[in-house]
Amino acid sequence: WEVDQNIEQPDYAKIAIDCFDAQINETLEKINETFEKYRLSDALMIVYKLIWDDFCSWYLEAIKPAYQMPIDKITYSKTIEFFDKLMKILHPFMPFITEEIWHILNEKSCDQSIMIQQMPIAEKYNIELIRHYDTAKEIIINIRAIRQEKNIPLKDALELKMVNHESIFSDRFNDLICKLANLSRIEIIDSAVQNASGFRVDKLECFIPLEGRIDIEAERKKICD
Repeated sequence: WEVDQNIEQPDYAKIAIDCFDAQINETLEKINETFEKYRLSDALMIVYKLIWDDFCSWYLEAIKPAYQMPIDKITYSKTIEFFDKLMKILHPFMPFITEEIWHILNEKSCDQSIMIQQMPIAEKYNIELIRHYDTAKEIIINIRAIRQEKNIPLKDALELKMVNHESIFSDRFNDLICKLANLSRIEIIDSAVQNASGFRVDKLECFIPLEGRIDIEAERKKICD
């Protein structure tokens, strides 16, 4: 990625960083618990999920700038910091490759080694933030499933309308959802939407309007058949 120190950090990157920081601290707590019980295989699977699912699959996609656009300095620096932590967490399980990557991340002298670095320590984190993040991911997954089912290209922006049945879901995640699901807007409404694909996440009733995007009669015939 090309780094531009003059561009402002986008809101979707800010929330992605806050969420992954909370996930790292939650994971460190879980790892410490498994180490205390000598359940090393469980610890490895927890680390695997943190790196492959949370970091590679979600975090990196969340912060990725638009095609051929640079990334802001704050987000880039924080991502390198996360990567450094992940290598230290993974080092007991994969010592050689983590040592190599750790030296590549930042310039280090030959006498430095990841083996003698302090293991990251779990800090206080917001568990509610992680729960809201999980809700946001469920929304994104459902929208992507609708795209696949209805053959709607990712390049076509959709709208998301939600009936909020006493959910405390934070609108801080709106920019992130719009980016990862390619939405033009998110609107809170009072009742169900006609000619739309719907799904429910927690206490949120969600609708993707499809009028003009698909053949309604063909869809009805498909359901009846």
